Amino acid sequence: TPSTASDRTLTVVATPNLGLTIVQNTGNNKATPGQDITYTITLSNTGNGKGTGISLTDPFSGPISTPTNFSYSNCNGPTNTTSGKTVNIGALSSQVGTNCVITFHVIVNSNAAGGSLIIDPVTGSSSSEGGNTPLPASAPNVTVVGTPNLVVGLSNNSTSNIVNPAQTVTFTTTVQNNGTADATTSITSSAFSNMGTPSN
Repeated sequence: TPSTASDRTLTVVATPNLGLTIVQNTGNNKATPGQDITYTITLSNTGNGKGTGISLTDPFSGPISTPTNFSYSNCNGPTNTTSGKTVNIGALSSQVGTNCVITFHVIVNSNAAGGSLIIDPVTGSSSSEGGNTPLPASAPNVTVVGTPNLVVGLSNNSTSNIVNPAQTVTFTTTVQNNGTADATTSITSSAFSNMGTPSN
């Protein structure tokens, strides 16, 4: 008696194919102390199934404040445990063909030195459904452009600012830089009244 073939049911497992990008809005990859920089992370899914339970980590380095003012679009109620300079976001979801977009802000420290770099390597996990782990991404490094803050002072060696006719008075000019970048400057004094031509 010939055997009878039995039907078998095959289940197609749909899995996401995740991608990561991150950009910042400085325009020229430069920022000044105190500047607010906006970062945008995009989590894409070009697979054939949704992804859930995805986490992202972005450990910033450089002279910035703790990232704040997070907003989410198409990410399905994520959790945020950001601390210090490290962005930590979990429980993200990514539907096929729909980007999960995360936006947040950082402030460049007011005392950030000129030439300092702000770097942000973001990494992500695979989803609970399997599939790939997205490749790491980074926005272009931001270079801090320092600004000098010069304070000019003028003093003399007289006693109580009282002098006698024909007395020699020594004036001292000081320039102090309270900013975050070196500066080159020149000093020009206004004309002295009731005095001879300055010398030495």
